[in-house]
Amino acid sequence: MRLNPLKCAFAMEAGKFLGFMISQRGVKADPKKYEAILRMTSPGCVKDVQGLAGRLTALSRFLGASAAKALLFFNLMKKGIVFEWTLTCEEAFNHFKSIISAPSVLSKPRNGETLFLYLVVTDEALATVLVREEGKIQQTVYFARDSLLQKYLERVKRLSEEFDEVTVQHIPRERNTQADLLSKLASTKPGTGNRFLIQGLVKEPIVTLHITQAAGFPSWIDLIIDFLENGKLPDNDKTAKALRREAAKYTIIQGQIFKKGLSQPLLKCLRPDQTDYVLSEVHEGCYGHHIGGKALARKLVRAGYYWPSMMSDSKEFVKKCRRCQENDNFHKAPAAELSLLMASRSDQGRSNT
Repeated sequence: MRLNPLKCAFAMEAGKFLGFMISQRGVKADPKKYEAILRMTSPGCVKDVQGLAGRLTALSRFLGASAAKALLFFNLMKKGIVFEWTLTCEEAFNHFKSIISAPSVLSKPRNGETLFLYLVVTDEALATVLVREEGKIQQTVYFARDSLLQKYLERVKRLSEEFDEVTVQHIPRERNTQADLLSKLASTKPGTGNRFLIQGLVKEPIVTLHITQAAGFPSWIDLIIDFLENGKLPDNDKTAKALRREAAKYTIIQGQIFKKGLSQPLLKCLRPDQTDYVLSEVHEGCYGHHIGGKALARKLVRAGYYWPSMMSDSKEFVKKCRRCQENDNFHKAPAAELSLLMASRSDQGRSNT
């Protein structure tokens, strides 16, 4: 393994991280972001105001009490309002440019020091800022505003009290994707707003069946299992040769027998007393669509099941399904003799040429 020297930096006094400039002094906005606002001319349409509002939102934590001034821009983007760039809007635009020309630096609070909270309330907006004093200079403080992270931190602190020793290990982002999705999925409200989907590969079917061998009911699986587990073969040489060739297509994993395939995953083998339940669930269960016999057999294979007569059993099951027969596409007219209809054509009105 080798490091790319063009992507490595060591012993840096300042650097860019996640869109911010990090240094010993604190956190500072990316110069490219506020330079884009400084180069802007006065907006001439709603689209220009939308671009300005987006850039100001990205720098909102560095702009102080900016809600009252920015409200003028947001009012211009309301529907049904004729766009008019007034002198008040121009003054607010220049006000933001003057603040951005000398951007503030957010400092990190220290344990045990006193912090000051300033609150500004107007008729249209409310703004707060948290500052710390270093000498005679007050500096804005940066902190995590995500309430979900605060809940995680409180939960970890409570759980850590129940252990004698707690070790914190850093997990890289590329190895923490599934845990991150699980945390977001658990934090969403049940039934609403749940748009996260976790994908993964499963080695076994989702619906598992516990196979138990019933005494007195031999199955096609028994001979294969006896050969794979105990090496037992029938006395007939021809039957033993056929069984040996057929058993090569199967394998036993954790007491379950599966059928192997070249271009398909392992298929769980079912006994005759288990096929009716699986056919019913796949054909007319919560995800069933009352499909035809051949399509039902192929869907069973995709679901991860197999037995030798699954094609014929699927066709017979569909024939016995009452809803399939009632809604089948066949002629429902009662049988009756055909009646001959005579059509007569009158020569009246025909003109001779």
